[in-house]
Order: sequence, then C-alpha cells, then structure tokens
Amino acid sequence: MTPVTPDYSIDGSKAGAASAVPAGLGDDRTACQENQGKASVSVSGNELTVSVAGGVDSLNSWASSVPAQGTGAWIALDIATGTNDITKVKYNGSLLEAADVAEANEWGFANGHFVLWIKANVVKSTPKTFTLGGEGETKTFTIKVVDAA
Repeated sequence: MTPVTPDYSIDGSKAGAASAVPAGLGDDRTACQENQGKASVSVSGNELTVSVAGGVDSLNSWASSVPAQGTGAWIALDIATGTNDITKVKYNGSLLEAADVAEANEWGFANGHFVLWIKANVVKSTPKTFTLGGEGETKTFTIKVVDAA
C-alpha cells in the first residue's frame, strides 16, 4: 500500500479573530485584538495576502515574548496545513510541536491549523516566504501585507 501524502496547502487560512485573542497575552491583548480586527486574509494558490483596514501604519506595536524577535505590528494568522496532525508538519524545515498545538487550541483554531505571527510592518515591505512539508513533499508559500483599499 502506498502511503498517502497530505496535500500541504494554506486554503482556509485567515487572520485569527479578535474575539479569540487569548488572555495569556496580558497587557498586549487589547492591542492584539485591535490589530486582528483590522486584518483580513485572501488566499490565491500559494500566496496569502493580508489586507489591513486603515493601513499598516494604524496598527499597534508591542514587543514579542521572544526578545530576539523585537517589537513589531504583530498579526496572528491561522494557517491551515492540509493535514490534521500539525506535529507531523515541518514549518521551514522544523517539525511543529505540542506547544504549537496548544497555542492553536488557545486561539480556538481547528485541528491541522497553527498560529503564525507576522510583523505586518516588516512583511509589507519584504514579503515573508515559508515552507510547509513532511514526508516526501515540501511546498513554498508567500505572505504579503497590503494597506486595504
């Protein structure tokens, strides 16, 4: 029997809902809710476009909980992987972990989805490219951020 390879895709990806922002963000929760409320996502093939109502300059900025990532206008994206168990999915060559499952659960995301934080102020000028893969297949995806018309 030939093993079935998941169809790694980002169909169904979207911005995390403002109402789903976990309380664990503490003081940054309100800023995050405001950013999430301004973001909408469209997917075309392997490209995800985040449109920001009011423009990227209207977003709130705060420091990441990972000091090396610095401060940015963060938006959390709900990335659909095309498979139910994200711990079997590699993001940029590294397997997603139980902590990624827990974070997705905090946001209320469906099985097979994970949270991808982007600095909208950076991705607006430099699109973000990432890979999803697993056994025998890797696909490359691009995220762009634009000011909503």
